Amino acid sequence: MQDKRKINVLMAAAECSPFAKVGGLADVVGSLPKALQNKGCVVKIIMPFYKTIDSKKYNTKLYKKYSIKFNGKNEIIEIHKTFLPGSKVGVFLLKNNSYISNGNIYQKGFNDLNQKRFSFFSLAISQVLPLLGFKADIFHLHDWHTGLLVKLLASNKEYQNQKIVYTIHNLSVQGRWDIKRAKKIFRDYFDIFTKQDLKNSTLNFMRLGIIYSDIINTVSPTYAKEILTNKYSEGLKTELTKRKKDLFGILNGLDYSFFNPNTDKLIYKNFNIKNISGKAINKQKLLRLLKLATSKDKPLIGVISRIYDQKGLDWVASIIPKLVKKNAQIVILGTGDKNLEKKFINYAKQYPNNVSALIKFDIESAQKIYAASDIFLIPSRFEPCGLTQMMSMCYGSVPIVRATGGLKDTVIPYKKTNHKITGNGFVFTKENSQALFITIVKALKVYDNKNDWKKLRYNCFKQDFSWNQSAKEYIKLYKKILNT
Repeated sequence: MQDKRKINVLMAAAECSPFAKVGGLADVVGSLPKALQNKGCVVKIIMPFYKTIDSKKYNTKLYKKYSIKFNGKNEIIEIHKTFLPGSKVGVFLLKNNSYISNGNIYQKGFNDLNQKRFSFFSLAISQVLPLLGFKADIFHLHDWHTGLLVKLLASNKEYQNQKIVYTIHNLSVQGRWDIKRAKKIFRDYFDIFTKQDLKNSTLNFMRLGIIYSDIINTVSPTYAKEILTNKYSEGLKTELTKRKKDLFGILNGLDYSFFNPNTDKLIYKNFNIKNISGKAINKQKLLRLLKLATSKDKPLIGVISRIYDQKGLDWVASIIPKLVKKNAQIVILGTGDKNLEKKFINYAKQYPNNVSALIKFDIESAQKIYAASDIFLIPSRFEPCGLTQMMSMCYGSVPIVRATGGLKDTVIPYKKTNHKITGNGFVFTKENSQALFITIVKALKVYDNKNDWKKLRYNCFKQDFSWNQSAKEYIKLYKKILNT
């Protein structure tokens, strides 16, 4: 039956680019629906109407109002409607000033405020569905923020014929909530939880999503395998192993309408695979902007990341003096751990010709770094998918990654055989700074051979990480559970 008509998908998430973005989750939810719709699905998105979302910019319209009981009070919710920019994908924005519209996407620190906010969001969705004028075949729910919604839908007989796909973007953040606190806030609905749901005196939203969804996927094939191991399962190995046959990995895609050096309006000079001369112009202009030495012989290494140990940025910090001795320059863009931030700032002062530390994040700076850098570092301890390695390749910046998660799935190690260059980057396995440094040195040697580097960079340009293939894989999952 599903092959004869369009599949209706309702996608729920805490983030969606361009409305509200903190990380890769927003990029997925802002891009995948368009690719699915292009392949014949009908997709709607539902998300919180945060205070930071510009209603005039996105032309939001009030659709309906309703109320739910939460924390012992009746709470009014407004449903606003708009479209994903540049598409016909409808977006429902839920507005409530007590919980989901009273600030930024996440409250400071991972605490009770976030659990309350996304508990409210999940409950609000579960009760608004009859008012949307859209009957979904598939509920496609994302990350810990919607784990409670999985439970609410699975417990409701009205939605027994509709299927739930649950996508894990990062298993390490699970939305754990002390039972006593959860029961106090969620008092009107707490009887839906079983003893199985309340393990170790904790209500764990991610765990609920894993237990009660029809199918689970992660954002890369390798990460789907990794989370079944003790090292990467984050305390949920038992639950994940039980669902092993329902667990899949689908690599995230990239929005080439934005990440395209030939049309990117945020870089100094456009370029493409046939005419790469603009890349050198971008490099020189960025070096001047950052007040770094403008020698053409120095390789420029880019890092765009949250500055945390998980991302391997402690390894990067420890080898900066050795990189400077190797005649390399490095620019770091991001925020995170204050001690690591200080280390990078101090290195920038110590080596003003070779190191720049931009302790902030803005899209324009990121695009300029992609366009200017020769090499791009993503040395993560773990990485569910990673998008920056894909973005860097679009701009002819050769990635150096650790062999984990989506990094392993997308970066093929450099190899030279009989003058033929294969691969699209450099990969290391061991979790230490020495392994990273050795791999960078290897890359620098190839960089010095301009002909080999040109071929390697060409391999990067040729990669296709568009959402087209990923959308096909998601549709296969949808059909798999709709036909059972």
